[in-house]
Amino acid sequence: MDLSEDIKIEFIDNPEVVSQDNVYEMKGMKCQMRYLERSDGSCAYSHGGSTIVCSVNGPGDLNKDFRDEAKMFVDISVATASNKEGKSHLQVQLLPIVSGALLLENKPRSRLAISVLEMEKGGSVYSEALNAICLALLDHGIELKHQFCGVTLVKQKDSDTFIANPTLKQFQEADNVFQLAFKPSIMKGADLIGMECYGQFSFDTFQAAVTEGTATALNIFGFFREIVEKTHTIGV
Repeated sequence: MDLSEDIKIEFIDNPEVVSQDNVYEMKGMKCQMRYLERSDGSCAYSHGGSTIVCSVNGPGDLNKDFRDEAKMFVDISVATASNKEGKSHLQVQLLPIVSGALLLENKPRSRLAISVLEMEKGGSVYSEALNAICLALLDHGIELKHQFCGVTLVKQKDSDTFIANPTLKQFQEADNVFQLAFKPSIMKGADLIGMECYGQFSFDTFQAAVTEGTATALNIFGFFREIVEKTHTIGV
């Protein structure tokens, strides 16, 4: 990825611009699809003070030493403001959520390369990276079992209120952090499929966080749906 040519800094620096091609905005979320011309799928996604650029390329050929005869290999690379150890941990967090949404058996002996670049640091890279990856996959057009999204909630010990999509300061000062991943559900609206939680809290508090996160996930999936519908309309 050629950052000097492909990543359009003016999109990040000018949040009032909403009339560019393939730019969508809803309830604090902002996304520009088809962001990188040289990628098979890409987006720039902003939410909660974070800005993530994601590209998806492939499926393509894979060296036979790493080739899986039964399924596609998913390679996620992450570049953030955190240290190398933090990036490695984030990759481990993201991979099962993303791989679980893909039909890996449909493309055996191949590699799907996903690159995540944090351009502007907000509260949680986890949730915003998941959202950016899903949008880039939708832009790519690869077949999915289901969509997915990430929601981050924080809470102070002396408060009964959760803060969704916290700022960096709120994230760092929180006593409890709930980083949740969801997929759409006909029965519940959204099902929990992954999580990363920090702090000491009761099971009742965790259940309340999941309930709050489910409501937030519905808004995010609504945003995804609006983007897909408008993108397909434009392409007709």
